[in-house]
Amino acid sequence: PTTKLVDRFLFTVMDFNVTEPFLMKVQYEEVSGLKLPAHRKYTRADWDGKPKSNDWNEEISNNIKFNNGFERSLFAPPSS
Repeated sequence: PTTKLVDRFLFTVMDFNVTEPFLMKVQYEEVSGLKLPAHRKYTRADWDGKPKSNDWNEEISNNIKFNNGFERSLFAPPSS
């Protein structure tokens, strides 16, 4: 199905002079009706998005809770 959610992308870290790309893969978790990028992992890649190694760094968010003062409308998709 078409979700319009990004599940992978290339990025650099120019603030640290890292000009070679990283590949980020994202998995979403639904929390209070919102899909959030709860599981992210990244590794060095080439500009075609092919991983250069099998060494991945993982970032996992769990037990996500709201009630932090942010309005739900901040998470609404942009109007087209």
